[in-house]
Amino acid sequence: MQITRPTFVVNKKQCVQNIAKIYSKTFAHQLIFRPHFKTHQSQEVGKWFQDFGVECITVSSVEMAVFFAQNGWKDITIAFPFNILEINAVNSINAEVQINLLVDSYETALFLTNNLTKKVGIFIEIDLFYGRSGILPSEITQISEIASLISESQIADFKGFLIHAGNTYTAETKAEVLAIHAKNLQHIKALKLEFQQKYKDIIVSYGDTPTASLANDFEGIDELRPGNFVYYDLMQQKIGSCFRTEIACSVLAPVVRIKRELGEIVLHSGAVHLSKDYILSPDGAKNFGEVYFVANDYKTIYYNSKAIIYSVSQEHALAKCDAEFAKKVKIGDLLAILPIHSCLTANLMKNNQIILA
Repeated sequence: MQITRPTFVVNKKQCVQNIAKIYSKTFAHQLIFRPHFKTHQSQEVGKWFQDFGVECITVSSVEMAVFFAQNGWKDITIAFPFNILEINAVNSINAEVQINLLVDSYETALFLTNNLTKKVGIFIEIDLFYGRSGILPSEITQISEIASLISESQIADFKGFLIHAGNTYTAETKAEVLAIHAKNLQHIKALKLEFQQKYKDIIVSYGDTPTASLANDFEGIDELRPGNFVYYDLMQQKIGSCFRTEIACSVLAPVVRIKRELGEIVLHSGAVHLSKDYILSPDGAKNFGEVYFVANDYKTIYYNSKAIIYSVSQEHALAKCDAEFAKKVKIGDLLAILPIHSCLTANLMKNNQIILA
């Protein structure tokens, strides 16, 4: 195998171990496991989930739902506030596929009840103070109006409430993740108490990798939808969701220049490969990825010495390294970059990736 350009590498063995870890937790807590496939967007990786008996999945777009429906998946939640301009695409999905949609406004719910041509499930998105989309749990009147509209429809099925605890990604420690989660559980239990008597079959669908990885209290939650855990990344490692060695993906990048006198290397792997997401190093410097030497099998990464990418442009990555690293590296070497946010990196690199057993 000759690699000549930036290439996304998936370590199958580690991926399967990551899947097994979260699957075991959902099984132990009797939760529905509906993993988010936006991270890998791969039918081959999807088959590894099927090996564990997973039958229902989450995606982030109608296009992604169509892709996985065409590849045999029969129960798909699109966890993004529904875009009414895509109604024809949803109506055209095979009627044998259970599709669940997401709304956070009365207007969208009304549009769906008037324009759907087949039975779908509808979740109401609840914003537990992440501030992106969804309805605050205190907006009981608004939630009630939407729930009533959906439940009275002949074409829609009110599924319950869907929540993304995205604010856990701002945490710096496991303790912070668990504190955010504990507050979220209080709101979840109150919301279920408010609505479950009238809508007895509703569920709460909840998803984020830090919580799925670190928490052990899921009272009030019925379904778990993490996605990033399949690969993990440096952001998750910093939070404490995983160890560095559990990161199951990397970008192989060619070295195109070495500035030994400055302790810098230039790699062909810029924002179009890695994204522009970063974490802050202890000294406050931006870290767009960690660079390591890699064995000829491309999956054995040598963690004893590293360089830090401090700047990315469209195709360039500039990395700082120590004298030992600069002495060993050569122009034309392929180095492994651990990504900051594997979901974005995998999406950018989905047409140029290899899977290693």
